[in-house]
Amino acid sequence: MKKIPLRTSLALCLLAWHTIFCNVVLAETTESTANTNNENGLQPTSTEASKKHKLTAENYKQILEKLNSHLEEESNSGEIYFRRAFVYQKMQKYNNVLSDCDLAIANKFDNARVHLLKGEALFSLKHLKDAMVETDRSIAFDNSKARAYALKAKINQSLTHYDQALHDINRAINMDATQASYYKIEAEIAYKVEEYDRCIQDANKAIQLNPNFSDAYAIRSQAYEAKDKREEAKQDKIKAHKLAKDYKEDQF
Repeated sequence: MKKIPLRTSLALCLLAWHTIFCNVVLAETTESTANTNNENGLQPTSTEASKKHKLTAENYKQILEKLNSHLEEESNSGEIYFRRAFVYQKMQKYNNVLSDCDLAIANKFDNARVHLLKGEALFSLKHLKDAMVETDRSIAFDNSKARAYALKAKINQSLTHYDQALHDINRAINMDATQASYYKIEAEIAYKVEEYDRCIQDANKAIQLNPNFSDAYAIRSQAYEAKDKREEAKQDKIKAHKLAKDYKEDQF
């Protein structure tokens, strides 16, 4: 039987991986927009789509095995290291993400995507200053990505630089107003600076875009509590808890 060339085999592997992985990315990071089809019940909600395409621990294991196999034959492929780092990110193995991002860069895969991924991993590990450095490097490569400014907003929020955080998240929203997570970030920052009406407005926008966004209900409940609207706060807490529980039970 004729052996499939390495590059062809790799392409087939990455195509299969890309198809599976993109389904998850679309379900988890592109929150559903409130449109006519959703209102008429013609499209699944974001949570339903996420459950439909959820990867299991075995799926991740198989993907990693394929990538590791190709790296044994082509150890100088920066793109494969980057793809493996992306899988590790989904598995929340952030130190592995950092190692593979560095390997990708060392093997001439040095671009906005790899620095942003590295920044996200550093943020998850609470290395805030280093995360900011990598995020700025990503923006230096490509300043057109809303996701990078959203990450900057989260870092600045964690550093209590709230004015800068609001500036960053506003820029992200101006670049892409379809992401519920961006409005949730803005709602959290507004809550921190005690702008409770603004927090509620931003949370409302997040929920409009994704009615199953538990974190948006949670931050709105806090703003309602601050305004002494106890019944609204209670209902949002119940909703946030139920949605978070449903999502948690769907994880491996």
